[in-house]
Amino acid sequence: MAPVRTAGTLAAMTDRWVRAGIITQRQADQIQADAGPVRGTSLVIEAMGYLGGVVILVALGLLTGWAWHVLSTGWRVATAAAVSGSMIAAGAAVPAAASATGRRLRAVLWLTATVALAGFLALLGAEGFAWTDHLVVAVFAAAGAGVGAAALWFVHRHPVQHAAVLVSLLVAAGTAAALLRGPDALPGLAVWGVGAAWLALSWGGLFGPRRVGMILAAAATATAAAMMVNSGWATVLALLTVAALVLLAVAVRDLILLAVGSLATLVVLPAAVTELVPGAVSAGLALLAVGLALIGLAVLTARRRPGGADRAGHDWSAGTTRVAVAVAAAAVLATTATVLAIGLA
Repeated sequence: MAPVRTAGTLAAMTDRWVRAGIITQRQADQIQADAGPVRGTSLVIEAMGYLGGVVILVALGLLTGWAWHVLSTGWRVATAAAVSGSMIAAGAAVPAAASATGRRLRAVLWLTATVALAGFLALLGAEGFAWTDHLVVAVFAAAGAGVGAAALWFVHRHPVQHAAVLVSLLVAAGTAAALLRGPDALPGLAVWGVGAAWLALSWGGLFGPRRVGMILAAAATATAAAMMVNSGWATVLALLTVAALVLLAVAVRDLILLAVGSLATLVVLPAAVTELVPGAVSAGLALLAVGLALIGLAVLTARRRPGGADRAGHDWSAGTTRVAVAVAAAAVLATTATVLAIGLA
């Protein structure tokens, strides 16, 4: 007789499948939901955890507004450290392997811990080390929070922890580029380099699940494109970025990626065309021509494929590790060299 699969063993199995990239976190949660109804007790526990986090935020807000100026530097730093440490301990105490509820609760608690860690490091730099440059403090806090978030992500492979690591690195890269006091496009270019490298590594399966990493990285590169538009030479890179995002979404057949690329196009294209094409009428005509060309291309593609059905072809949704690492390394090296060359010129 086959052994009975309990909820805990099923959760452990699906967690391993998510880490291996076999299924997504959403699919794992659906499997858990189909295996049995969510108990009211689990929902109460999750709600209590979130409510406790809200109470802590309110308490910190009151402390900051009323008594923060009275506290010494040591007490301020210690308070931020205590909040971060307590959130890490609370998340570690949650039996995350038992259910989807536990995984979500741990993810939220550790996200709060990451934010508190960034606050602790910012206080340590600004008040403990007496650093006067806010950008230096921001780089220190973001980089340190990124290291802490990466450690938590290693323990708990959840999309929330994934996003925390990426956002920390993006902030660290952007503020580090701003330290060079170069053109306004430099922080956006640094963010673009991190996003492009992360996108390549996620596509290659190094940061799984692939789809989560690719969507987060696509959002990062789209943000970078918006930061670089109306910045002279960087406008061309912003246009190429949004075009590449749309082409990537079509190649991997992912609607969410297509939504990210479309939103980025909506933000970047009008501003870029207005800068590159003089005159409002000329810019409008250029945008109209681009729109008509896209519609014509879609119609021609549909006519060449009977019924609009996709033909079998190469699956571009998953890349090889070797190619992914090569593309990521090229993006990082090229971006770093450009930022340093322009910023130090």
